[in-house]
Amino acid sequence: MGLYKMCECGKLISSRQVRCDECESKKNKRQYEYDLTNHRKKYYSTRWKKLRNYILVKYNNMCLYSWYKFGEVRPAKIVHHIELANEDNFYDDSNLIPLDFNVHEELHRDYTDEVKAELKLYQEMWRNDFGK
Repeated sequence: MGLYKMCECGKLISSRQVRCDECESKKNKRQYEYDLTNHRKKYYSTRWKKLRNYILVKYNNMCLYSWYKFGEVRPAKIVHHIELANEDNFYDDSNLIPLDFNVHEELHRDYTDEVKAELKLYQEMWRNDFGK
């Protein structure tokens, strides 16, 4: 008889296992669903990389939120999907906005329809101000 430990669900498992078969299956299913929902593989595609670069250049590598909300120039590192990315809008440049990393993280903490509307407004303001 070998050494045993408790799985996160409370089942007794071998000390060599990380989790029981049932919990491992659930973890794999959650990861698969996450990958599908977040289009993880698309973010590594050549098409996405080109589009991301296009968006950054289009907006002068600036975080639009920082520019219009605070009057600050911050370099954009993230190209953010305003509406949740899906098959129809993943590569839609009208759904993409450049953001500073910290702004992106902060917005995702409380991402509401009002925030989405604000981001769309900033895109429109940029078009009006700079004709792009």
